[in-house]
This record gives sequence, C-alpha cells and structure tokens, in this order.
Amino acid sequence: MGYASIIKALMGHLSAKLELEHHILGKAYIEGVRDLNPGLAFGPLMFFNDKEDYTRDNILALETTNAELEPVAGIITKDEGNVVSHVQLLARALGVPNAVFLNALYGELISVKGKSLFYVITPMGRIILKEAAKMDAAMPTSGDTP
Repeated sequence: MGYASIIKALMGHLSAKLELEHHILGKAYIEGVRDLNPGLAFGPLMFFNDKEDYTRDNILALETTNAELEPVAGIITKDEGNVVSHVQLLARALGVPNAVFLNALYGELISVKGKSLFYVITPMGRIILKEAAKMDAAMPTSGDTP
C-alpha cells in the first residue's frame, strides 16, 4: 500500500470522526470530495476546454490540472493532481478555493454549467457549493423595513 493510499484512508477516517459534511448542490457528502485550498468564490461555473472562454470571474471545472490555467475565481478538478503543482501553489497563495470532486459528483456539475454559484472551502476543509438563485434571502435587520 502506497503512502497516498494511506493518507487518503486516514483523511477519510478523520473526516468521519470530525463529522465533516460537505454540502454540494443541495446534498450532503462525506466522501467523493476533497479540499485542496480554502477560499471563497462567487461566479458562473464553466468547464475548461479549448473552445470556451472563461474569465477570472468564473468558477472553473476541469478534468485535470492544467499548467496554462489563467486566473479564475475558483477551481474544481476531477483528478487528485499534485498538491505542490504550480497551479495548486498559486491558487493557495491567492486564496482561490480548490477542491477535487470525484467521478460521480463531478458529473453532476453539468447541471449548473453557466449558473452563478457560491463556492467556499473553510480552513477546516468543509466544502460548500450552492446555486446563487437557491440561497436563502438575508434576514432583515432592525433598521430595515419589512
């Protein structure tokens, strides 16, 4: 058994013990998703491919980490990648949220392509991804009119 397998098993065990629940598009997950960098992003989801343009305001979903990646608001990758790659280190330094969504969960992202999303990864590793249109309205404060 390699070190990566041992670390992955320990991370899963630790997440279960901490009851670290991720909230992705209205569902709760304990497995199938892993944080890489904490951060906060808000923007439309795009998928990386050579035919579509994306901007720094997009949350970008990509199959594998790409060294030619331009700045974006948030990153979701399908594969584990390398936590010390140039993209990962740059994302961490800039506070760009970055997580791995494994096969089935990554496949669900197509349903929100182009929609504005709220994406946060806490310093403890909890991942939250919500459609902006489905977020709760703010509670009025005492100075607001009802």
